[in-house]
Amino acid sequence: MAVLAIPSPKKTTQVDFPIERVKLSVLNINLINDKYKFTTSNEIFNQYTYEALEFLSLGVYIDINLNRLSEDKTEISVEIRRKLGTFNQSHEVTKANEHLVKIFDCIAKLTAKSEEEIENIKQQRVMKNGNTSNSTSKHREISNAWYEKNWLVILLCVLFFPVGLYALWKNSSIAKGWKIAITVIISLIILTNLGDEKIKTNSSNASTVSSEKESIAETEVKKTESKPDVEILKQTATYQDVMNAYTIHCRVRNNTSELISYVDLKATFYDKKGNIVGTGIGNAANFAAGAEKTIDVMGVDIQNCDNYEVQVNNILN
Repeated sequence: MAVLAIPSPKKTTQVDFPIERVKLSVLNINLINDKYKFTTSNEIFNQYTYEALEFLSLGVYIDINLNRLSEDKTEISVEIRRKLGTFNQSHEVTKANEHLVKIFDCIAKLTAKSEEEIENIKQQRVMKNGNTSNSTSKHREISNAWYEKNWLVILLCVLFFPVGLYALWKNSSIAKGWKIAITVIISLIILTNLGDEKIKTNSSNASTVSSEKESIAETEVKKTESKPDVEILKQTATYQDVMNAYTIHCRVRNNTSELISYVDLKATFYDKKGNIVGTGIGNAANFAAGAEKTIDVMGVDIQNCDNYEVQVNNILN
């Protein structure tokens, strides 16, 4: 089921570091995770943008804004937005939240390092990649070619796959593993369409059997004791002191007889007096009937926490 009118996922936190040190970490995120490519910056407003390519998607932009609160305190805001359109599927929201966790993790790791340590990582990257100036010159020569535009390659693979596959294998920025995976998927789609009529017949029979099984399952559920649709079985928490971050690993079970397309959990953190000191959220998509899975609930900049509570927040079938 589609999730309509979902705003771009965004997370804001405050850290006890000067803005210049945090800025150095933001500018070097791709040293920790080379999936993220630096695109633009505005030094006057301390705004920085990265991009990330996603499988069978034009990808996303990651907007990072820094705000100096005091000499030794900085506010970090990170927003994930699609390159084209808006978020309208639960799995897209899940991927966006994963980007938020990874970006804050990169910033935390780099902020914990000194300027010299970051410079050493850069030097190691240069030595690993060889002569970067030559490779940069070669990249500039071919970067304007039509097949080097990732969005165009993906669009052609969807609309006109023969040309799309040619552009895919000519492209120098897409990893070989992705090229192989996309080629295999397109081949499977073609083979599947050749036997479409037979599959439709089998699907119809399978649907009938599945409907009968679901009807029996629903009857059995009604006979059993009532349970919540999503049940939290157990939970454990880990703490990262650089960002004052808590990650609560929750094992949950779908007690219903049907697929839950989207579910999210909300954590509330309290101090010793019972006052709320922060909240966190975690989510999952495509939760099969009767299945169990682990959902990580993350809270950032949680201070003076003594205990916490996790509850099921939203469920979409």
